[in-house]
Amino acid sequence: MGFSFHGTPDCLRELLKNNCWDFVQIQLNYYDWYQGTAKQQYEILRENGIPIMVMEPVHGGMLANLPEECLQLLEKQSGSPATWALRFVMNLPGVTVVLSGMSDMRQTEENVNTAACIGCGNCTAHCPQALDIPCYMREMANLLK
Repeated sequence: MGFSFHGTPDCLRELLKNNCWDFVQIQLNYYDWYQGTAKQQYEILRENGIPIMVMEPVHGGMLANLPEECLQLLEKQSGSPATWALRFVMNLPGVTVVLSGMSDMRQTEENVNTAACIGCGNCTAHCPQALDIPCYMREMANLLK
């Protein structure tokens, strides 16, 4: 059992004291990491060994629509601003799920390509439902073609 958290780091610490949680969902993205309390919440969950589900990895679309001066910094890199936002959270240890809203097929395809499965099967051993995740990812890619 888990919960979606929208409070302060102190409140999160208090909630974790007397309960055994399977996961906690937090708003986590690079903007809130540096401008909010996302980093503190992430560190609290890591200290307690609780798997992290991420909501708002692109901060409601804000990180997909960066100002021109920011875009110029990314021009030399591969991928869109949304891809960079997703990669930021996907590369954090302890993050098990990233939930990203999409409003059209282009965004869906970009998200699937960002989280491309290489078919290694390492994730399958950790799946509590024993799902063949690479198989599902291949099927999703075929549906998007």
